[in-house]
Amino acid sequence: MLKPLVLLLEERHIEAIVRHSNSVLPIEACGVLMGTVETQIRIVKTVEAVDNLARSSCSYRIPSEELYHALTDGEERGESLVGFYHSHPSWGAEPSKLDLELASFPEVSYLIYSVRDRK
Repeated sequence: MLKPLVLLLEERHIEAIVRHSNSVLPIEACGVLMGTVETQIRIVKTVEAVDNLARSSCSYRIPSEELYHALTDGEERGESLVGFYHSHPSWGAEPSKLDLELASFPEVSYLIYSVRDRK
């Protein structure tokens, strides 16, 4: 079993996620978290906002081309994939059944921002 890792974000990263989430209402925002891993800490260096192909208020789908660009750009900066984020426009930050089913990368973090609860 993998040990849980801490996800470390700076205030500017949180602000970027909040801004993105508010700008695409009423659909879910989604994005890629790039950074480094040190011991048991995933350190976010870059937040990459991407389009939600699902265009849904209750699910998200990251375009493969945008994911590829985020990964290759991050690699050029010496960063790797540390996580994904998405928003919940109208409910809490707890993962839905669908969120849990789609969380297919066990080695990264999944951050959910609740627009309604502002957390």
